[in-house]
Amino acid sequence: MSSLIGSPQVYSEGKNEWNEDWSYKERLFLPIQTGSPEAVYQPIDIRINFSHPCWAKNPLEHSIRVCCWDGREWYELESQIYDLQFSDENHISSCSLVFLIPPISNGEYYVYYDDSEKPAPNYVDHVSIRDCHYYFEPISGLSVEGDYYEIIDDGEIVYGVGEKGQVLNRRLSQVAIVMKPGTKKFDIRNSDLLASFSFAFHRGTEEKDEVSSDQQLLSKEVLVDGNLMVSFMLTSGSTGGELKTTNIYKYYHSPGRMRRITVHVHHEVLKDSHVKGIENVDGRFGALISYHSKSSVTDKMCFGEILPFLHVYMDDERVREYKLEENPESRDRTWIISYEDDCDLGSRAWLSYDEGGSGKTHGIILSSNHNLISNATQERDGVEVKVAEREYLNIVGTEVDYISIAFGRNSYEPFSVHDVDIPRRLTIEFDAEFITIQNGSYHDVDKESIFFQSLVKSRSCYEETKGEQNIYTLTVIPHLTGRIGSFPVLRNSTNLSLPVLYGELYYNGSLFRVASPVKPFIGFQVLKFTGLPPGRYVVKIYREFNNKTKKFIGVGFITITGDTVLHIYCTWQQLVEVSVEDQHGNNLK
Repeated sequence: MSSLIGSPQVYSEGKNEWNEDWSYKERLFLPIQTGSPEAVYQPIDIRINFSHPCWAKNPLEHSIRVCCWDGREWYELESQIYDLQFSDENHISSCSLVFLIPPISNGEYYVYYDDSEKPAPNYVDHVSIRDCHYYFEPISGLSVEGDYYEIIDDGEIVYGVGEKGQVLNRRLSQVAIVMKPGTKKFDIRNSDLLASFSFAFHRGTEEKDEVSSDQQLLSKEVLVDGNLMVSFMLTSGSTGGELKTTNIYKYYHSPGRMRRITVHVHHEVLKDSHVKGIENVDGRFGALISYHSKSSVTDKMCFGEILPFLHVYMDDERVREYKLEENPESRDRTWIISYEDDCDLGSRAWLSYDEGGSGKTHGIILSSNHNLISNATQERDGVEVKVAEREYLNIVGTEVDYISIAFGRNSYEPFSVHDVDIPRRLTIEFDAEFITIQNGSYHDVDKESIFFQSLVKSRSCYEETKGEQNIYTLTVIPHLTGRIGSFPVLRNSTNLSLPVLYGELYYNGSLFRVASPVKPFIGFQVLKFTGLPPGRYVVKIYREFNNKTKKFIGVGFITITGDTVLHIYCTWQQLVEVSVEDQHGNNLK
């Protein structure tokens, strides 16, 4: 029996109740057919209005149970509630309800509840979310750094979703990174693929000329942290104030072969904008981004892959296959699909990045291919796909290639002018699902699109809130720290008496953070203090010897109003003698 369902309770013929101690039950009519194998483990997330008072104190202590009747046996399913609407202190009139379709799948589904107190269900907490920071710089100047939400499912890290930072040439905010199966520690070398859900366009020919809503984090907030589902919100914008994106991410416990994360995307254009330079980047809603890094110098730069095929569900309701270059050699972008190819999504609104017949498969599914835009009368409806590849880097025995599979504005139709004007007040809003199957094909993406487009219509979404503001990072670069190195990792793993450099951060007169330095394979060591509110800070640098003797070697002062870099020039600790006299000229001791 799956962990999603408890031991079945078998009743004699004519016994048609799961448990007679519960006073009320209501049948659930689901938005999908549950009889097919593809329905198993589909997440149900629906709003329930109760006909009678329902006892509940909070999302953990309540009387709600979800049960399935297959015609012979009752099964209690693990479930989760959130967004409770209270009618009095201990009763609710409605809530949102989450559960997964069990392996028995085809049956009748009921919600049981009571107006009096019941024991807490105490289901296994399968999923969790953590606020983390990552820094990886194998070669000085070539780095991956950022704050991210780490999503854990039954002990495995399944996704990291970027709050802010940078992955090589790509900003990290609004980027969902799917991890390889079995990942226990977040590392770029354990990543599988990136999916970006930011809005972008170009106003020049260089990488720096891209205007994108992932350029600065504005706010973040964890909305739900339950046993089957976690949800959080990220708001980000472009540095010039042209664009803003507010996305709500949901991850549901996924015990099957498919991993999925859903995103409610809300893009806003705040200033009239004009596309120029790289005209194929003319209003991107999101993208799949795949890196392949190879190195003969260090294995730290060996990660990722480029898959050979892209399949797109086209607007003629047929699937089209595109062959991709697995080892691009041009330093300039090569457009496999440009705006002139007029590659528009059809009604099932999916694209599949895969190995062909059977193998690793990544998919993006949209809730619809139309009615995504508002507040712009001249804007053309629809979603257009564009694909570019290039060799990003080739130095010192290290090569990095990448491919970007973008979906965005329907900016071009045959025999028409390319629309390069993006009007102020344009709003783009849709739901998307990012899926990964280790052994599948585009046929699996096609089947999943039918379920997702039906299920997403019943899911509730939080309204925008201000979010948390502790979002800034202070990078401290110590100079002149002496020839003696710093070995915190080696000391912790061996218990040897090795010297260690570390920093203390003081806020409002109190110790706020402690950080050890990180050092790239080639380059200088730095200290990172993350998740900081705005304010005035003091940084003190120490060197510790023999696990007990520490020397004060540097100090710096900084006011934080955004991400900041502070250089501190260190020296040896010295003794200072201070003499103090009172108003009568007497020495004070």
